Amino acid sequence: MATVLAAAGYDVTRFDINPGALVALEQAGGHAAADTEAAAMQAYTIITMLPEGDHVRTVLNSALLAVLPRNRLLIDCSTIAVTTAQELAALVSDHGHGFVDAPVSGGAGDGCPVGRVRPSWLQQIRRSR
Repeated sequence: MATVLAAAGYDVTRFDINPGALVALEQAGGHAAADTEAAAMQAYTIITMLPEGDHVRTVLNSALLAVLPRNRLLIDCSTIAVTTAQELAALVSDHGHGFVDAPVSGGAGDGCPVGRVRPSWLQQIRRSR
């Protein structure tokens, strides 16, 4: 997703444990970051896509929520339990940020700030066709 957004002209900075993913991002015009915090600090919208809810929780608690400036939008594209997504939404909200549960499998969206996501999401959908 990050590579597609960068190729479409969006300013994308990414951290990934897979060096090949960072090379592909840079080739598409994006920027590689040394760690999660560096990737997120200058961003208004932060997208996570991780294997499990515990991984998302760990990234939020250990790398993001304590250091992010307020009023950021966090979009989680991980396919995790709805109850976990709801817990994470509350956690993120308690830190003054918006949260969108947008798993690649579908997900729940009641009350989420979808309008804030729409421009980049529509670009992603167009590029995926």
